[in-house]
Amino acid sequence: NKKTQKLLQDRVEIFKTENDLSAAYEGVPQPSHTLSYYRQKLHEKFTWSNFTQYLLSLIPIKQWLPQYSIKDYLKDDFIAGFTVACAVIPQGMSYGLLANLPPFYGLYTAIIPCFIYLFFGTSKELHVGPFALVSLLVAESANKFIDPSLDIELDSLLIEQEYIDIALVLSFYVGCTLLILGFLRIG
Repeated sequence: NKKTQKLLQDRVEIFKTENDLSAAYEGVPQPSHTLSYYRQKLHEKFTWSNFTQYLLSLIPIKQWLPQYSIKDYLKDDFIAGFTVACAVIPQGMSYGLLANLPPFYGLYTAIIPCFIYLFFGTSKELHVGPFALVSLLVAESANKFIDPSLDIELDSLLIEQEYIDIALVLSFYVGCTLLILGFLRIG
């Protein structure tokens, strides 16, 4: 403590006057803007029209749909959609089983994201939906919460319902996190 106080007193004596203090900062660049300048810039940037423009930018379908030519693109888009559906339906069912869920939950995870991506997606060459790693992670997460004292053969309906409940809660939290990241444009 005494050493610290001595050092502080030495420093105070070095800069006794304002001239000495300004001389000490002579080579240091001073900030070019004040706090009021930054407040003004924030008020200019965050206006109601900018906010509504940002919200509309989150829905890219409003930009490309008016230019969509049904005559030119509908046939090709239908063939592409049918081809992807032929692969996604059995794939989604198997990923549902891989997550220890009934197969129709896998179908939900294969179909619903495609409809959501129609409105919020920005790439026309992208398929969204389940994949093996996510299914395994859901199953592993659910396994940690299942009561080990339950008899698998006697309580199979109860265990299945617990898996469904855990997967729904997990999906809800992950979805909320992704929505927040999407609104903030963080990846």
